[in-house]
Amino acid sequence: MIQGTKIYRVTVSGGKIDNYKICDYKDFDVSKLSTSDKETCLEKARARVRFERLCLDLQRGLDFMNDFDNTQEDGSYKIVPSSLSFTLSYTQPDGLFVEVKKDDADYVESGDEVEKLRSGRIIFKGAKALEKIIKDSLKAEYKIITEFYDCTEVATKSGTELRAWSLNYLDITGTDCSVSIKEILPYKE
Repeated sequence: MIQGTKIYRVTVSGGKIDNYKICDYKDFDVSKLSTSDKETCLEKARARVRFERLCLDLQRGLDFMNDFDNTQEDGSYKIVPSSLSFTLSYTQPDGLFVEVKKDDADYVESGDEVEKLRSGRIIFKGAKALEKIIKDSLKAEYKIITEFYDCTEVATKSGTELRAWSLNYLDITGTDCSVSIKEILPYKE
């Protein structure tokens, strides 16, 4: 292991994120779905997209992200999990930082893992930066084209049937969350 490596255990609660697609759940049965499940399918798709965006936002020097906990036990194909835990490893944690603007709710000018640059800009480092990145990622609102389980009835030659996977626009709404970060391995020689 490289000197300076830091490994964090992160738990995100209330963030409406899911590391599984709807069809990856053990209790998923397409024959039980109906058009009344459309909003459930949309919410599960939004939760998965939020997770994918979070993974992209955390890639600032990330070596690995693994050990996901919760979903199969806490969630189901109809329920977004209440929390998601995972492990992150950074071999160059000094590259893990995020700038904080004065109008941000979590703005502070001093404290642990807070640095004021000569230019006057404030940056968060380490676990404090991780928390800000996660919260900002889940608060983001955007529209994306993605594939999700649709549950819309479509006319066919033999009547109607449910459309399964559909590539379509999906509105992602921001969500608040609480984040718990525990440093589990600071590597020192």
